[in-house]
Amino acid sequence: MGTKTNLALNRPATASSFVMPYAAANAVNGTLVPISRWLCNTLPGWMCVDLGANYWINRWVVRHMSTAGWASSDYNMTDFKLQGSTDNNIWRDLDSIAGNLSIITDRTINPVYCRYVRVYVTKGLKCNPQLASVMEFEVYPAPSSPYLTGITLSSGTLSPTPFAGKTTFEYAASVGYDVAYVTLTPIAEDVNATIEVNNTVVKNNTASAPISLVVGSNTIIVQVTGSDGAAQQMYTVTVVRQAPDAYLTALILATTGNVSVPYTPTPFDKNTLTYSASVGYDVDKIVVTPTTNISGAAITVNGVGLTGGSATVDLAVGSNAIPVVVTNSTATKTYTITVMRTPNLYLTKVDSSYSGRGYTSSGTVSMDHTNLSYTTNTSTKATQVIITPYAEDAAVIINVNGQNVMSGNQSTAISLSNTSNQVTIKVSYSGMSDSRDYVLTIVKS
Repeated sequence: MGTKTNLALNRPATASSFVMPYAAANAVNGTLVPISRWLCNTLPGWMCVDLGANYWINRWVVRHMSTAGWASSDYNMTDFKLQGSTDNNIWRDLDSIAGNLSIITDRTINPVYCRYVRVYVTKGLKCNPQLASVMEFEVYPAPSSPYLTGITLSSGTLSPTPFAGKTTFEYAASVGYDVAYVTLTPIAEDVNATIEVNNTVVKNNTASAPISLVVGSNTIIVQVTGSDGAAQQMYTVTVVRQAPDAYLTALILATTGNVSVPYTPTPFDKNTLTYSASVGYDVDKIVVTPTTNISGAAITVNGVGLTGGSATVDLAVGSNAIPVVVTNSTATKTYTITVMRTPNLYLTKVDSSYSGRGYTSSGTVSMDHTNLSYTTNTSTKATQVIITPYAEDAAVIINVNGQNVMSGNQSTAISLSNTSNQVTIKVSYSGMSDSRDYVLTIVKS
């Protein structure tokens, strides 16, 4: 900011016409010598300068031929005006001179906003009105600036970022749903400028009052007025508040004895909504620990609100679908955990009835939930055995050496032809693939 910066210096210049070699660029190169000037012999005519960006300007200078050695004021232009445009298409008059006798035209105007400026000549040199000549054309910014040199938000990141410059007037930012308001801190180039944020005055380099955000797009208007009260510039910051989301960030399954229960797929992904796990019959409850990092979100497990971070769910034999629902405002997401609990495939005991060569005897092998292999002894006189298995769940299917036997019922006779004889007992459940395979070794001794 400041009146000493010539915005037109060495900027691109064009003209309605010129006499070689006196092109328009010669009048913005900062050189005051007779050969370095714009000369036009067709009037009305003009020379135009592209300042490269829109600026608020309030001063313009034309240095006439007398500044480069022509002694008479007859060589100064007579009638001309300053015009401005933001698009090089629509022009407006900013100032005008008639009957000029001055060697240097140095004029101050009310601040105007433009990128393109031109000297429009209707009457040229006093000694030859059909000729227009300019030694130097200068344009200066208003000493009172309506620009910002910085914008910061309490949440979110501005785009473009960092602050793209005082002549970039539109910015955007995105914040999560949990951000219900933001504050905006404007930094003015002119410390005495007046700044309004959404029509409320805010001090320079000071945070605004909290600005409430709705879900979706929120437009924040920053209006800057230079200390002269004339130059103004508007900046727009569009803040998009994301819609509420609902998701888990972690999921842990365990037995009530705090033994981890693996599940698939793994690892947990917040966008994967279905998981499966398998447990043995002895696991009749499962502890579900879902976690979210969304502040204020509610979680239910199997229809019951989560308290204490975990929920214990009873498991029936077979498939158990456990819904875990995350709710955040209007957003809801349901995860489903399917836990397969193996049916009760345990045997309590096996009775054995031996016979052969006039020999008969019986025995019982008691079974537990841990072992699958058992050994019993009988006489060398025994040539066959009848097995009677007993299951904890009478509904299971029991297969003894290839033949199905109901719990508590006898198998057909099984030959004992070797010293060591193995009897296989397979316990399964209708419609399920799980089984428990026992081996009973009968040793004749």
